[in-house]
Amino acid sequence: MKVHRLGTVVLVAGLLVLASVPFFATPVLPQSPSALQYHVYLPLVMRQTSLPAVTPTPTTAPTATPTIPASGPAPGQWSGLTNLGYPVSFWVSEDSTQWSKFALRTAGRVGPCDVTIAITVTGPGPITNNQFSRTVGNYSFSGQFSSSVNSAGWYTFTNYYIYGCGYLNQVGTWTAGRP
Repeated sequence: MKVHRLGTVVLVAGLLVLASVPFFATPVLPQSPSALQYHVYLPLVMRQTSLPAVTPTPTTAPTATPTIPASGPAPGQWSGLTNLGYPVSFWVSEDSTQWSKFALRTAGRVGPCDVTIAITVTGPGPITNNQFSRTVGNYSFSGQFSSSVNSAGWYTFTNYYIYGCGYLNQVGTWTAGRP
């Protein structure tokens, strides 16, 4: 596996990954001497495990049946938020047939660590019947366009290993739009 360090972002097997964990690392000098913070950037480790399967409980997904636009999604950058309030974004090609650069940020408790993860799947991937999806290791996402400027979907981390902390299991939803 080839790993390239790009500042605070790590490129591993086509994924841009940023994981920060307060604690367990080098100190960052604060503006006030009484508030010391620690940050560490962890590598993405994808491996099969023999742990028992964990079935995450999904959050409430959108239930409305979308009206599929005849012309497809609008080209350009789409942006929005996850159900936890973190950013999500992706690009739609000029001919509205492919997505790329699906970027999502999330956070959670993994073992003894509070983690924040930013992950980007560079793609591209097809948009078929106004829907798209991708699975990369233990991370997957899916989306559906309800109009030429609105979309919604879900993401999941299943036994996603965070070095030094444990396994992240999280299911969430997202919505994004095009201005």
